[in-house]
Amino acid sequence: MSGENNRHFSDDELILRLYSESSASGGGHIAQCDSCRERWNTLVRQREAFADESAPALSVEFLQKQRRGILSGIHQPAPSSVLGLRNAWVPTVVAALLVMGLIATTPGTKRPAPKAASTQLTPEVADAAWYEDAYSASQPVEPRAASAIRGLFSEGPVAR
Repeated sequence: MSGENNRHFSDDELILRLYSESSASGGGHIAQCDSCRERWNTLVRQREAFADESAPALSVEFLQKQRRGILSGIHQPAPSSVLGLRNAWVPTVVAALLVMGLIATTPGTKRPAPKAASTQLTPEVADAAWYEDAYSASQPVEPRAASAIRGLFSEGPVAR
């Protein structure tokens, strides 16, 4: 709005003028211009229509009944769960224990008993076991090839 009387107001300028406290500037143009006056009057009518639409009247009895319903819901104890147990994890644990008990007692799910050793300790078996233990103790833990490779990284001669 530059104060020129021949320039038309935009919709934003009319809305700003409608809701602003100071509406003195530009009033002459609206009074003289049919287009701006028509748009202005439409905005004023729409605002008044919205202002006339009031909220439905609520009775005191309705509000008191609503308040009593809310307060009674607040002061009621929480409903208890299965068998009066308030914790949700307790029924879950009980159900899990029941399932595990059913699985453990169902026929066909038992493990077979371990088999007894079929070889008896005879002198021949005892000698073979002793020989195997003695041989593994006498052999070095490191293979021969590892000592040759280690020799690549040492400065002195490698013992074979």
